[in-house]
Amino acid sequence: MSDSKAKAPGLMRVKRPSGKVELFWRCNAAAKKLGYKPTLVRLHEIEDINARCHALNVEQLAWLAQRGGASIPLPQEMTISHLFHLYRTKPSSPYQRVKWSSRRTYDQILDTIEEAAGDVRLADLNMDTFFVWFQDARFPEGKNGPDRLRKASAIITMLRMTLSFGSAAEVPECARLRSILSNMRFEQPGRRTETMTAGQARALIDEALRHGRHSIALGTALQFECGLRQRDVIGEWEPFLGKPTSPYAVGRRQWVNGLTWDMIRGGILTKTTTKTGAVVSHDLTLCPMVSELMGMIPAGERAFGPVVICETTNRPYTSQKYALAWRKLADAAGLPKTLWNMDARSGAATEASDAGAALGDTRAVLGHTDEKMTQRYVRGDGLEKSRRVAELRLKHRMGGNGNEK
Repeated sequence: MSDSKAKAPGLMRVKRPSGKVELFWRCNAAAKKLGYKPTLVRLHEIEDINARCHALNVEQLAWLAQRGGASIPLPQEMTISHLFHLYRTKPSSPYQRVKWSSRRTYDQILDTIEEAAGDVRLADLNMDTFFVWFQDARFPEGKNGPDRLRKASAIITMLRMTLSFGSAAEVPECARLRSILSNMRFEQPGRRTETMTAGQARALIDEALRHGRHSIALGTALQFECGLRQRDVIGEWEPFLGKPTSPYAVGRRQWVNGLTWDMIRGGILTKTTTKTGAVVSHDLTLCPMVSELMGMIPAGERAFGPVVICETTNRPYTSQKYALAWRKLADAAGLPKTLWNMDARSGAATEASDAGAALGDTRAVLGHTDEKMTQRYVRGDGLEKSRRVAELRLKHRMGGNGNEK
């Protein structure tokens, strides 16, 4: 081992074409193979390069030790950043067991908190701190500005999760802070009340066809008439290590979980849903919007591969690209801003309920494991249900023959 390597383990020098030399710390091959992050860190001349490399190397070695079940010494003064790093890297952390898409959402919230308060010591936190953080996140521009209740609620939820983990991992102060949060009550965002109607679905489909976006029209029809989640229709692009497990890979990402033509046979769509693993089946001959749009696709293009393909890239959508294209078409169709793509699924549940479908049957259609969850998707003012009840009561009152008892 060279003297420079001993003084600054992991140091790497990169000479640019301009002649400028840039410095990086690079994790070792064993850690990289096991999935250690970050693999590369840019170093700056104003830093103590040796000390920085040693610090990064210590974190890497601690991570490797943890994978073998070893405990590691924690900093004497734990900060929010220390806790979050432990939560994201410790093999026994629940973070390691959530799906990639959920982890991406977690990371966005964790990064938001860390950017604002990463250097705050856990020992300095108390009830008042949490209250102030919640209020600042909810009203970032002051009380007269926009209300970001959902964001503030998500931050508190993430703090509860990480402090629960820290408490189990015996991180100092976490048990105390988790106890404080468990005794605090924060206003929660109300459940969504918006739901897509058949008329709105039809309006968006027609607008999409006018703009040559058959893919968006078909995706919306599948979500509305079959009650499918967006992810189960368009799939998702997830990162992978080693060899891809999907036949559809670009760079270091692969397409998974979406609807493919082999899942549709004899007019019957059968798919295992991504969230619950439930198997749902739909007779597409009873889904006129879907049947109409599928009929526009040449038979030779319905043999295999993803069902929903972006016209501009000739490959499955990313969730962001799909959302942007859908919103643009929804605006053009005159749909309200408050109506989201996900409301197509609640539209399926609400229309079924208004038509008199049993809750258990609607649950099976949506692939839920709990009828309470299905009930959350049934929205609206209940007028149709009220009318059915009133008609039944009136019929009973009249003795079933139109003459009042």
